[in-house]
Amino acid sequence: MASKARAEFISRLAAYYAAANLGALASISPNPLKDPGRLLRNGLMIVGFAALEDFLRSRAAELLSRIRGRTTRFEDLPVSLQEVTTEAAIRAAPFALVGWRRAGTSLVSIQELGRALASTVGQPYRLAGLGLYGQRSNVGDEDVAAVLKAFGVVDGWTKINAIARRAGLPGLALKEDFKSIHLRRNAAAHQADAAVPQTELFDLVLPALAIALAYDALLSRATRLLIDGTMTKTPAVTVTDADVMLRFVDPGVTGWDERVESSSAVVAHHSRLAMLRRAARQRAVAAGYEVLVVRHRSKADLVWETTDAG
Repeated sequence: MASKARAEFISRLAAYYAAANLGALASISPNPLKDPGRLLRNGLMIVGFAALEDFLRSRAAELLSRIRGRTTRFEDLPVSLQEVTTEAAIRAAPFALVGWRRAGTSLVSIQELGRALASTVGQPYRLAGLGLYGQRSNVGDEDVAAVLKAFGVVDGWTKINAIARRAGLPGLALKEDFKSIHLRRNAAAHQADAAVPQTELFDLVLPALAIALAYDALLSRATRLLIDGTMTKTPAVTVTDADVMLRFVDPGVTGWDERVESSSAVVAHHSRLAMLRRAARQRAVAAGYEVLVVRHRSKADLVWETTDAG
């Protein structure tokens, strides 16, 4: 099943990058109070962070919805996942209720939460995702680490860095990059005199891609292990960056070349990206559910798909 969350993130980030290149964002007045470009840049910074933030939330919820308990009883799931889908969901409910009331969906949302919690008594069940980021209006770096840990990924930011580097993206200090983007977003949203430089708009793109790809890869691998019953309370299986292998499709001299991560040799070549990508996806599954990474000449155009859980 293809990921709607991933497709929407990639489309939003591409639109953001195109907007960041618009001439209208350039300053036309030395006086910040009379510079419309400053206002546009501030707004775009907020939108850029929101695109990443929404992906982190929606992809986790999307994957959680696929864990239906067909092989593992709820009480045999890792304790961290049990807690985030029960106790954390209850703790998040008062915060969520404000939004539900505003949207006019409070009754339906409460009933859905109740049904999800009650379903964990038996099998199959439906896990409540409200505890994932549920008590925060904005996603912080510690929230990302907590969600990864709930899925069995310990020390998540270190593993995000490792996978991002292997994909050819920034991967030295992505936790600090995320915190920096978050701070710039907050300044743009809450400080009337904020002035985001156009260069900082571009600085968001590659770290956002790197974080999203690695986060997705780790959560997707964990989700497959939770679905097939490999990851349970005992034994305490965890997911590391070494568990995630990558397969690349890159521009060739003519057409597109496919390579596995461990070798520079070309596995397959095709003049049409769509044709090679389809075949590469099948080989990625057969090789152990690798992540397929399609790298264009511009790193900002990179796309990926996980074969673990869509």
